[in-house]
Amino acid sequence: MNIHNITQKSEWDSFFEKIGSPSFHQSWEWGEFQKKIGYEIMRLGLYDNNKLELIALVVKIRSKRGSFLFIPHGPLFNIQTDRLSQWVSDYDAQHIKSNLCELRNYLIPLAKQQGFWFIRMAPILARSHSHDTLCKSLGFRTAPTYMHVETMWIVDVTQSEDELLKNMRKNTRYSIRRAMRDKISVTKHATINAMKDFWTLYKKTSDREKFIPYSKTYLTYEFESFHEYNNALFFFGGFHNNLKLSQPRADEPMAQTFAQEDASKKIAGSLVIFSKSSGFYHQGASIHTQYQASY
Repeated sequence: MNIHNITQKSEWDSFFEKIGSPSFHQSWEWGEFQKKIGYEIMRLGLYDNNKLELIALVVKIRSKRGSFLFIPHGPLFNIQTDRLSQWVSDYDAQHIKSNLCELRNYLIPLAKQQGFWFIRMAPILARSHSHDTLCKSLGFRTAPTYMHVETMWIVDVTQSEDELLKNMRKNTRYSIRRAMRDKISVTKHATINAMKDFWTLYKKTSDREKFIPYSKTYLTYEFESFHEYNNALFFFGGFHNNLKLSQPRADEPMAQTFAQEDASKKIAGSLVIFSKSSGFYHQGASIHTQYQASY
């Protein structure tokens, strides 16, 4: 076995897409984004008899609280993804362990040489006793806190609209249908100009919910990194040009105001990142109103 840097996007993407493109955090674009925000990266490939068996986007993080090598949602093994997770069968267990051991042994001396304190990985292995045992057998231990979200809601959008609604909670179905009755529509935008509108919503959301927002530069770089390869879109929900309120209802003062001020008032927005298999709702924002645009 040998490990070296992968320098060709085509080789990286071929492996990434073959196993199901389970997380954009291991995509080529995420590596480009990390470089834009100031991190050094390595795109490592592990080969067994010239066959690529594993990829790992490694981010070099240096901070006052500790410097470490981070593998976000990786490494990714040469096994098929199921619902954005990988599962190591008993048949593959020893082979996967050998691959992971090889990667660990490659990174440990590099980390020591470059002054990193530890190696942190966040694999997309389904949570199980056997996977925990696998990682612990190689010296890894459970981290005290997460770096990226560990729980996702996965929706199979190949289903019909009726099936999708049927599988939702009653309140969710109601909110969607209410939004349709209120003539809320959704538009998509693939230009950097949409960042201005999204940032306005995002800043209002952070002020309302009292969380520390990502910077506008951070969000812009994220969009640009994926948009360069046609893998990012902004979606906005609101009262667009189809709103007609000749006689506003008593419970629609805001809708009437929107119609008077702006024919394309945006109430909710999202930045969606795409891989070959999935679309990831990664950044979201909304104005707090009675209208269910976010649904």
